[in-house]
Amino acid sequence: MVKFLSNDLVYLLLGVTTVFIIFYSRKHWQRAFNSSIYQLVKSWVFLIALPVGLATLISEVISQIYVKARPFAEMPNVKLLVPHGADGGMPSHHMVFMTALTLIIYRLQRDLGLLFLGITLLSGFARISAGIHYPSDVLVGIFLGWLVSYLYLRLVGRFNLFRYLIRVQN
Repeated sequence: MVKFLSNDLVYLLLGVTTVFIIFYSRKHWQRAFNSSIYQLVKSWVFLIALPVGLATLISEVISQIYVKARPFAEMPNVKLLVPHGADGGMPSHHMVFMTALTLIIYRLQRDLGLLFLGITLLSGFARISAGIHYPSDVLVGIFLGWLVSYLYLRLVGRFNLFRYLIRVQN
């Protein structure tokens, strides 16, 4: 169970997000099955992949510059519950990814976003309890994911691109 919560939950969120974008696009404009695959892919890329990918990329760069050992690699009394490499763990890439995804979904659909928030926090606690991250790694990951997504949404909102990005065409 810890393995699922700490590692695999992110894939579940990504799958639910993809399905949500497809159904959100169709439902929002009352055009069932009339939206093109191109438009759905464009919505997914610009609403999900771009901000989440950017946040994850920034996280990777930070972890290459600031290398901080993981708890199980640094402290002999910490038992690793899930197999993991001993590479740097600051910030938590899972938390960056999941938080960025959560904020974007929250912007589109508040109730689903709140559910994602709970799942993201649960995953963060699981990663700490599994010995993969320190609490600071998780908190910095959450902050970085939030910051990048927030700035992306502000940029999209500033140029009034949000309607264009999720518009469904025939």
